[in-house]
Amino acid sequence: MREERSNKRMQLTKLRAAPVLQAEVPPCAPAGKMDGGTASQLIRSVGQTFGRLAVRWTSVLAVVLLAASAMAQESAGRFQFPYDAVSDTLYVMQEPPIGKLTGFERAFRFLWLRSFHKPILVQVEKVGGQQFLIVKMLDRAWGLGVDGVHIGKLTYNRRRALTDAEWQGLADLRPDGFWKQASNEPPPGGTDGADWILEGVSWGEHHIVTRWCPEPGPFRELCLAMVKLSGVTLAPEEIY
Repeated sequence: MREERSNKRMQLTKLRAAPVLQAEVPPCAPAGKMDGGTASQLIRSVGQTFGRLAVRWTSVLAVVLLAASAMAQESAGRFQFPYDAVSDTLYVMQEPPIGKLTGFERAFRFLWLRSFHKPILVQVEKVGGQQFLIVKMLDRAWGLGVDGVHIGKLTYNRRRALTDAEWQGLADLRPDGFWKQASNEPPPGGTDGADWILEGVSWGEHHIVTRWCPEPGPFRELCLAMVKLSGVTLAPEEIY
């Protein structure tokens, strides 16, 4: 009987001495111990991981849906991004809608949104008998990426005075190149190209002309004349 009890006591001792397998816990908690704070940290960590995955998959899904929309629009004609690219670009360029400008006798703005090159804004304005030109550019072409819509950042911003001759040269082109132009024309098919948007106000009268890769003519001539006065140098392949 004593021998049997002695054997049982040795077995219990061996069981107590056996190492205990413990679940892995965050390094901020002592081994073998997890308090309420550590548990909440672990839960938060798991929640953040799932949150990041959800955001990533949401972005991918958005791009897939936009691509599907682009394919559908391409089959019907011209592709248009399903968001207000003009308003977003003007916002990044720190330019209000031209209709909200105050203190100007006349103001004319050319916004050039190209598929493969930086957006350009050229604005001429007349204030109290003086004329000025503003030119702005973003750092990249706008488009879609796996993480959403890319507009870019304002990296070029210049303003200079215009001579009377420079102002008059543009004024001579405006009747045929702007005021007599219809606001919109049926666009050609295709997904790559450029929006040419010329908008102006003169003594309270507002007009806007939008074209997609315009053919040579008075409208195109006026827009390029504004770009030339801005001093921005363009290669032939950048004009489309």
